[in-house]
Amino acid sequence: MENVPAAFAVTSGTSHNIVYANAAFTNLVSPDGTLRLGVPIGGLFSERDARTLIPLLDHAYRTGVVSRNRSLHPVDEHVHPLRCTVWPGVSSIGGT
Repeated sequence: MENVPAAFAVTSGTSHNIVYANAAFTNLVSPDGTLRLGVPIGGLFSERDARTLIPLLDHAYRTGVVSRNRSLHPVDEHVHPLRCTVWPGVSSIGGT
């Protein structure tokens, strides 16, 4: 997954801390190409993007429901919106 061209990250817990990020995701959120694992994903995006992303992650974490191809902020004719899909992880005992 490291060399997949799509940005991809895995988070854990109610704070959605980064536990894995591929190179495309790291380059998306970090100009110098470095990323500390364990930090909340919301802090890696603009406030506007985080205001949309965190509720998507919260919903997936709480309900176990996938959110597909969601825009992180309203479409602006001068800015391409970030889009994401959120898959909740299911533990061995059935929880997220």
